[in-house]
Amino acid sequence: TRIGRTDLLVTTFGAVKDKYKRSARGPAQALLVLPSNLLIAQGGLTGVFGVGGVILGLWPLVFTDAPPSNEEVVESVSWIFAGIFALAWGAVVCVGASRMQSLESYSWAIAGSVLGIAPLLAGIFALVTLRDERVIAGFEEGDDGPGGLKEEDDDDDEDDDDDD
Repeated sequence: TRIGRTDLLVTTFGAVKDKYKRSARGPAQALLVLPSNLLIAQGGLTGVFGVGGVILGLWPLVFTDAPPSNEEVVESVSWIFAGIFALAWGAVVCVGASRMQSLESYSWAIAGSVLGIAPLLAGIFALVTLRDERVIAGFEEGDDGPGGLKEEDDDDDEDDDDDD
């Protein structure tokens, strides 16, 4: 019978065990690729509509020969404010998705996902994925836990104080 290379290694050295704990960040990032990309696309699209709203509001005020009436000014200003609001909304969704993708901040990821529910419903998928225990473990392994608070380092190391 022919013994395979793997079988020979196992019989020669015994079962090799991992010396180090495996990182939880890799599987968490793999699970978050699609939801974070959808949120970034949705936030970008919302931002584009926001810029369009600002342009739509400014256009009749800037490119007109006659002075606009009060109703036109009110309508234009409302378009401008709606556009600025949509632009800010899209920016928060994009920041949350970016922080989600890099496992930087669970709080920003939740905020971006909640705001991502309204326009195109990508936030629901992101929220469901964020509640997965593998994703939570990936966030906990980093600097930021699922509560969004940085964990304090409690050692009393005297780093550069002993220069005597």
